[in-house]
Amino acid sequence: MNPQPQIEIAPHHRDRLAVVYFRWTTPPQVPQSTNLCNLYQEQVARAWGWPEQGIRVIEDDAGSSGSTAKGRPGFQRLCRLIKAGQVGLVLVSHIVRLSRLSKELLAFLRLCQRTDTLLAVDGILVDRPTDHFMEGLWANITELENALRRERLMQAARAKARSGSAIHQPPTGFVADRAGRWRIDPDRKVRATITRLFTDFARLGSVGKVVAYYRERGIRLPVRTTDLAYREPSPRRIRRILSHPAFKGTYIFGRRVTVQGQAGHQANTNQTIVVRRHHDLYITPARWNRIQARLRRNPRSGK
Repeated sequence: MNPQPQIEIAPHHRDRLAVVYFRWTTPPQVPQSTNLCNLYQEQVARAWGWPEQGIRVIEDDAGSSGSTAKGRPGFQRLCRLIKAGQVGLVLVSHIVRLSRLSKELLAFLRLCQRTDTLLAVDGILVDRPTDHFMEGLWANITELENALRRERLMQAARAKARSGSAIHQPPTGFVADRAGRWRIDPDRKVRATITRLFTDFARLGSVGKVVAYYRERGIRLPVRTTDLAYREPSPRRIRRILSHPAFKGTYIFGRRVTVQGQAGHQANTNQTIVVRRHHDLYITPARWNRIQARLRRNPRSGK
């Protein structure tokens, strides 16, 4: 495609930079597409009167998602240059290269309007309110597609969880096999330490007393990420183990969400999946419930 012909660019725009902003979502596409895309956008800028030294390419975000500006340093740098009044023209291959979120995209368009910065999409100058509306509409459609894709993935994850396969990694004290089933940790010391923690809490009566008792005796708690390690006990770490339902054999996936109800009232919709007897347990459900009741009675400090 050739650049839009017969474009009259005011001198004060050409006194500022023409910035080519480049982003692809999929890293394997980057080597094939970077040079071609950038060369075309640079050609557009030259055809509209920008000197070679007045053209800058920002391609820091190649391989980054456009679902949000967070984590895209190139886009953030572009916005800073525009706010500083250093940019006369922004060139992109497609409007969603800037953002797939309508709110972010329209904020960017308003920033360009406020600073009198031109925007060219695939060689076509965007300079009319109707164009801006259409770009926002396109971004809304893309945002909806992203939301539907996320919902499909979530539905698949919920179906997997209902079948008994865990979606995420288990807490320390368990290990997961290839099928996603949780097993009690085969390491004897890990099992003994976790079991002892529940017994010591029942005997001592508070998280704070358990922390002091363990620190006096140099007892450390297991933490299994990629490797197994033992770390200093803390109120937060101890409380996390004591309150985790996995230790009574229950697997929980999902969360509670709030939706708009009738007459503006908020209604809670429970999207949580609870699978009882999902795996072997450390303590019985009845004993786990008694521990939760004691945790609730104790001050949050654990003392």
